[in-house]
Amino acid sequence: MSEQAFFATGIVFVVVLAASMVRLAPREGGGAWAATWVCLYLSGAAVLLSERWPLIGPLIPLLGTSFALLFWVGSRQFSGRQVPRWVLAAAGAVAAARVGIEPLVSEASTLVAGSGLIALSAGASAWEVARQARRPAARRSELLLALSFSLVALASCTYTWLKIGGQVPSGFFLWLATGVLVAGAQTTNLLGRVAATAERRRATLSAVFDSAPIGLLLIDGEGAVRVMNPVLADLVGDEPAEAWAQRPVAALLDRLEEQPEDPASPLLQSIGTLYAPEAVVETRAPGGRRLQIHGRPISSEGRAVGRVVLVRDVTREREMQEQLERTSRLETLGRLAGGIAHDFNNKLTTVLGNAAMLRDELPGKADGLPELVDLEEAAQYCADLTRDLLDFARQGPRSEGSVDLEKFLAAFAASWRGRLGAGISLTLDIDPAVGRLAVEEAQLRRVLVQLVENAREAVHPHGEITLAARHSSLGNESWVELSVADDGVGISEEARQSIFDPFFTTKDLRGASGLGLAIVHGIVTAHNGTIRVESTPEKGTRIVTRWPAVH
Repeated sequence: MSEQAFFATGIVFVVVLAASMVRLAPREGGGAWAATWVCLYLSGAAVLLSERWPLIGPLIPLLGTSFALLFWVGSRQFSGRQVPRWVLAAAGAVAAARVGIEPLVSEASTLVAGSGLIALSAGASAWEVARQARRPAARRSELLLALSFSLVALASCTYTWLKIGGQVPSGFFLWLATGVLVAGAQTTNLLGRVAATAERRRATLSAVFDSAPIGLLLIDGEGAVRVMNPVLADLVGDEPAEAWAQRPVAALLDRLEEQPEDPASPLLQSIGTLYAPEAVVETRAPGGRRLQIHGRPISSEGRAVGRVVLVRDVTREREMQEQLERTSRLETLGRLAGGIAHDFNNKLTTVLGNAAMLRDELPGKADGLPELVDLEEAAQYCADLTRDLLDFARQGPRSEGSVDLEKFLAAFAASWRGRLGAGISLTLDIDPAVGRLAVEEAQLRRVLVQLVENAREAVHPHGEITLAARHSSLGNESWVELSVADDGVGISEEARQSIFDPFFTTKDLRGASGLGLAIVHGIVTAHNGTIRVESTPEKGTRIVTRWPAVH
């Protein structure tokens, strides 16, 4: 093959090689090494063309110096080290010096200087890569890469010897063989570096995916579960995340709804459908949890290829939001009720006073007047309602004081057993470790009277009421759980949602104001406590209050 044909076909190899290196790892040595082989190719072409056009001659030392510089820069980048700025200035000075002295020295001297510079660069590059290869994570291919760089130094010196001896074609073929070997080693290591980087990214993404505090789900283009994280697996059920791979996403979404297998479910239509737009759906899951589910399509080249779903348990967040809204409503209602009840109470005092005077003026006849009896009963009911309104409106900061809970409950139970009726029993279940409770006795009595009275009405005429107290700890805080349980008719789920709202009642409106549990709730929360209702219709109810204990 002639030298011209050699260079004509070599350009294809150089272009493909350079493009591959740049695409693989442009910032990890690939870009500099690609430029290195372009410089080598142009340098050989300049040697060939300078025989016809001598003006091209000065390009040879420039290209040779660039080859040496870029070879070392690529190795430095491959090893993860910065390239000092002074190196570029030094390389420019060396190139200028070589161009300047070339007319003044012999060709052999120029060739020796060039080969020496390339050999120095190759040796420095081998050292950079060898230091990298000594790390525990280094691969054997990096050691082979460092060894291959020594071939560049050997090829440079051999080419100079052949050029001086007039065997230029042999020198070209020597560089071709060396270039193929070294470029192959470089490309292999760049491929390995890309694969290692991809694996690290995959491991990082996997760690982030698994440790995310919210549920994450990836759906493939066939509508099947591709991968899900442990948080979502816990929300869905007791199966591990891996067990859901390749299952239909509809089966998974059914686990997140109280009413599964509904084709019209907004969850399935908005979240589980591949081509649905981005959507956020809030649903109530089995067990009463409230979940916020955010689905977003994954697109490639304008086509939906999957879907990513985020699932967040917002139960506590919604409860706090509802509590804040409820507190705000109660404050407004309390101020309004207080103002109305105060004026209304004054008018009722007049009504009741006049009724008493009328009874006194009709001795022996008042009981025979049903109109007067109805008037007194209605006025007394309104007076009781007004008292409850004033109590509700006067709820404020916690009261100071403490109660020996065991003694208090024993006395309270003894006083109430005779009031409950022959068919209703009151049982005490007190943990001796409960100690004292940080609440004023009158406030605690008001709470228990309301709760026991409600329990009596739920079990009437026969049943059992249990008054229990337990000590518990949460972190560095000590609490007392005080509960009243009955085996009565229970409370429906719908009623439980509104049970502490003012004026809400399940009783005959003439028999209840609907303020009792609202007042209880206000007293407990004012003492930094909590209250909750546990109930099953036809099986009974348990209302649990939690109070700060006295240390």
